[in-house]
Amino acid sequence: MRLVGFGTLSMAKRAASEGHNPRTSEKIEIPAAKRPKFSAGKALKEAVNR
Repeated sequence: MRLVGFGTLSMAKRAASEGHNPRTSEKIEIPAAKRPKFSAGKALKEAVNR
């Protein structure tokens, strides 16, 4: 999806990984997932940097 002057939204894949529970130090498997990704457009970048 593209919002002219504002930015672009797309889907990004996140690979599965291994993590741990900080309280118990137990290892856990974090499954692969899709997540939204935003890239700011030129007009938005210029407005923020003014």
